[in-house]
Amino acid sequence: MVIGYIIYRIVGELIRSLLSNLLLYSSAIYSILALGVFISVPLMLLTKTRSVGLMMLLSIVLCYAGYDVIASHPLEIAQLSTISLTIIATFFVKRKMWQLVTADALRATTGGICYLKHPWMRWVVRLI
Repeated sequence: MVIGYIIYRIVGELIRSLLSNLLLYSSAIYSILALGVFISVPLMLLTKTRSVGLMMLLSIVLCYAGYDVIASHPLEIAQLSTISLTIIATFFVKRKMWQLVTADALRATTGGICYLKHPWMRWVVRLI
């Protein structure tokens, strides 16, 4: 829980700063996307680059829609992405901690050097 809370706070601040910068420069983002549309339409008219132009136009339309969703609901997007990234990062960190504790317990049973001398110390590390 402690690791999850720390990761949640760090990821939350990073995502909030990213979204605030995105919303601050919204006119520049719309201008870049409009420029992309004006580039992709002539590419669709040429026979050799028709598929590239079509993929570019579809991706720009998806970026327009995605940015409109972000611009209209920034708090909900920040919360959802923070929670999902926190769950993923906590899973990987906790999995590595479980592997280290398991390896330490295995070393203790085989007579090697173990860093967590008592079983209750292993459980404390697992619960963190």
